[in-house]
Amino acid sequence: MLKLKERKLFDIVKFIDFMPKQKALEICMASHLLLLLLGFNKSSENILPSKLFDYFLCKKPILAIVPEGEAANLVRKSRTGHVVSNEDPNLIAKIIDNYYRDFIEKGEVDYYPDWNVIERYDSIAISKRLAEMFDEI
Repeated sequence: MLKLKERKLFDIVKFIDFMPKQKALEICMASHLLLLLLGFNKSSENILPSKLFDYFLCKKPILAIVPEGEAANLVRKSRTGHVVSNEDPNLIAKIIDNYYRDFIEKGEVDYYPDWNVIERYDSIAISKRLAEMFDEI
């Protein structure tokens, strides 16, 4: 909060208290770019946050600021956004600027995910595969 105050960013950064998941998803659906933030801690490399799967449902590009690992690999494999895996503010700014320019020029941002990869993580598809396994057993 202190950094925001020092940089006079309170007029463009909003903090929102806890809200129900459905409301959070509604906000994500109305957004043009989603942020997945795990930081660069090596201990986070094996984390796959449930938020990533929620973001898949939103069908919006993701800016993933995550360490190299599971989340980074899945964002790349699914082609759902850009990954920044080291502290590079210039790269982050460039990615945001490119999305912003796309939006200004086209009224939308480019998003061409690999739906075959995303479908593998759909809860209904996973439940169906599990049921099939039980049937085989």
